[in-house]
Amino acid sequence: MNEQIKEAVREQMFRKRLNQSEVARQLNLTPQALSKTLRRGEMPETWGRLLELLDLELIAVPKERQQ
Repeated sequence: MNEQIKEAVREQMFRKRLNQSEVARQLNLTPQALSKTLRRGEMPETWGRLLELLDLELIAVPKERQQ
C-alpha cells in the first residue's frame, strides 16, 4: 500500500473523528495490529503482485453520499 492510500485512510479517520483504538475495536482487531497494518501498509501478496503486473495502483477516495 503506498503512502497516498495510507494518508487517505488517516485523513478519513480524522474527518470521522475516529482514533486507532476505536477503528481497531470496530474491525475486531487489537490496536497494535491496526497500528502495524497502517505503518507497514500490508496488502495481500497476490493482490500486490497482480496490480504490479497489470500496471495498476489502488487509490482510496471518500465515497459519494447519496442524498
